[in-house]
Amino acid sequence: MMLGKAKWLLIAGLAVLLAVAWAAAGTDLVSREQGVDNTRLSWGFVKRGAGKPPLIDRTLTDLADQYGALYMLTTGNRTVALTFNLGYEAGYTDDILKVLEQEGIRAAFFVTGHWLETAPALAKQVVQEGHLLGNHSWSHKDLTALSDEEVRLEIMRWDEAARDLVGDTHGLFRPPAGVFSERVLKLARDLGYSTVFWTIAIVDWVPMEDPSLAVRGVVNYLHDGAIIMLHGTSQDVAEQLEVIVDSVIAAGYRFRPLLEPITPPAR
Repeated sequence: MMLGKAKWLLIAGLAVLLAVAWAAAGTDLVSREQGVDNTRLSWGFVKRGAGKPPLIDRTLTDLADQYGALYMLTTGNRTVALTFNLGYEAGYTDDILKVLEQEGIRAAFFVTGHWLETAPALAKQVVQEGHLLGNHSWSHKDLTALSDEEVRLEIMRWDEAARDLVGDTHGLFRPPAGVFSERVLKLARDLGYSTVFWTIAIVDWVPMEDPSLAVRGVVNYLHDGAIIMLHGTSQDVAEQLEVIVDSVIAAGYRFRPLLEPITPPAR
């Protein structure tokens, strides 16, 4: 009886090992489809304080530069760009748009396919008010774990849906959770998309104990050319956005779009 149990445990263990080996082989195959490295990377940096760009690993910036990805504006005149990520509609986008309109700021909204499907009126409003509508993939998956064709589908299914809604897209892409690889950057570029990262971000995807942290998390790390990434699903961000914007301006910076000037897509 014990021997039989041990035998089945051994078989189960071997099955797990085979599954892991098969998954590893599949990942390696994915990395070879384009002959491009598919090592999973995560965009990140070390913050340095006001007036200083963050320290970003050379591996990340070299890849970004090689594939034309944007992570900081080249300005020299104390300008910053404001961007939002939206995986779903939490009911704050309208409030965010009101603040941006009131302040005369044009931002970029990187949204998923789910957001496009569930908030089509907001998608149209975003573009009509002069903002950029960016591709955040169709279903917010780890693209490094997908095949080439699956990555293309994640990007182009979004592209087609956005074109149906607003007539065109601006060709900006932000990988889900900032997870990417050289292969993903290449696939996005080959599809006509420029990948956009960021140099300022806050932990705003969970409720904050003190909403003023949203303000300090941006203002305390301002630098020339900063691309600010906030989540449009955050109540703290929505409620503090006017203060964030006013504080950035008071610190001597001005906002500019990622693409300047913005021409609303034709309908």
